[in-house]
Amino acid sequence: LIAAVVQDMNMLQEENFYSTGSIAEHHAEKVAETYSLFRPEQRALTFYPVNNWQDKMQLKTEVNFKSKEIEAGLIIHEALAFISTESDVETASVKIKNIYNLLTAETDILKKELMQIMDRCRPLQWFTGNYTVFSERDFVNGDGKLLRPDRIMLKDKTAIIVDYKTGEEAPSHIKQADEYAGLLNESGYQVVECWLFYTSSGKMLNTMNKSGRQGVLPI
Repeated sequence: LIAAVVQDMNMLQEENFYSTGSIAEHHAEKVAETYSLFRPEQRALTFYPVNNWQDKMQLKTEVNFKSKEIEAGLIIHEALAFISTESDVETASVKIKNIYNLLTAETDILKKELMQIMDRCRPLQWFTGNYTVFSERDFVNGDGKLLRPDRIMLKDKTAIIVDYKTGEEAPSHIKQADEYAGLLNESGYQVVECWLFYTSSGKMLNTMNKSGRQGVLPI
């Protein structure tokens, strides 16, 4: 049995699932007390009891992003998945704080950003409770392709789709939005609006309006 365990651990180490190192007094070194996606770093287990083992396992949780803007944008994106109405902003902020161990100052910045998004969307009444909301639900279209729109809002037999983007505009975004619209149309809903919302710039583009600029909500 011991030989089998050792063999399994050697395989995991070869696959780079963990790294080993020295240990003192049978407890792992205490490092990285405050870990946050705003400060990517490698974090070791804190005072992890290892009994009589002579090595320790260090979890590799390092996260690398191309820029702080993309990093923050991804966090905002995830927070929006927890928000059906504007009253959910506080709860969503707390969830993200707990998930990523954000500092209080970082959480305050997140809430401020989310409230700015709420203000931006208020004329469209997306977060007023007027719709049945589905956030990041998995769907399969007629071709068997898995699709996950960020936000679907249903009322009677009409649908509004919103897809949040953190980077620059790209033609593939419109193609993806069209796939979402086709999916809902196939399901018997009339898609009246399909929006791309670029959270960094605040630009909002209704892809259902094929005339171009008229489908853009002014920033």
